[in-house]
Amino acid sequence: MSLPGNTPFEEKYLHDWSGSRYGVPSAVERPRTVEDLCAVVAEANATRTACAIQGGRTGVSGGCAPGDGELVVALESLNKIEEIDPVSGIA
Repeated sequence: MSLPGNTPFEEKYLHDWSGSRYGVPSAVERPRTVEDLCAVVAEANATRTACAIQGGRTGVSGGCAPGDGELVVALESLNKIEEIDPVSGIA
């Protein structure tokens, strides 16, 4: 799946703060909504494509660094609280 506005990957998507690099991803997806994220993950599941999920890439163990051919799912655009349940306090 290619979401509108997605461009070829940049160097920052290849590693975290550890500097560990394992390979070159097949693509980088930057979902902007929960619905976009669900669609990306559903398509990756249907095609049996491994995903490297990236939050802020602040880890130091290389956990978000993609292997060759993996799909990077960068969550940086999912940065807004849509609602807060006042009873449970959960966003």
